[in-house]
Amino acid sequence: SLIAGAAVVASLLQGAGSGVNAAIAPAFVQGATTIGSSIALTKAVTAGDLLVADITTNDSGTDPVTGVADNVNGAWTRASSVDYGNGHVDLYYLQNSKAGSATVTLAGGGGAVTVAEYSGIVAASALDQVTNASGSSSALKAGPTAAIGGAGELVVGVGGQSNAGSGLTAGSGFTLRESAVSNWWAVNGLEDS
Repeated sequence: SLIAGAAVVASLLQGAGSGVNAAIAPAFVQGATTIGSSIALTKAVTAGDLLVADITTNDSGTDPVTGVADNVNGAWTRASSVDYGNGHVDLYYLQNSKAGSATVTLAGGGGAVTVAEYSGIVAASALDQVTNASGSSSALKAGPTAAIGGAGELVVGVGGQSNAGSGLTAGSGFTLRESAVSNWWAVNGLEDS
């Protein structure tokens, strides 16, 4: 089946002055999955954190998702949307979240949805780079356009496919945080490094 993917790199929270604050590192806080158009995070979101959503649709060419928002912060930013033949993989994010119990809602339609919260990310201009790719193979690949992995970088990879019967596995050097599966309709996964 056809597979699509996208990757995002966000920078670590910087300390006062120049250089990286080694005492603060990006960290996974919580995640959630659903098949649908709305999902409530289990714990309250912490102020200043980064929220990321991976959405996979099986839509025959027209992306039904027109936006993502939550009840605490409002609208999120679309970082990437990849058409992969049978659907789309969308990556949305919100930086510098307000504190509160958040329910994330998709506008326009639903899909296989994974959401993650990360701490230790800069409050503004966190998105460093985005790259994406689509194609048909057994391995999802959408590598970055520039060198990554230095001090203070969080790499978030998302991907999905349609007509699949099981979830995705993490790529080399990554940890799979969440995977939403609707057998033979859509599958996605959110991983980080």
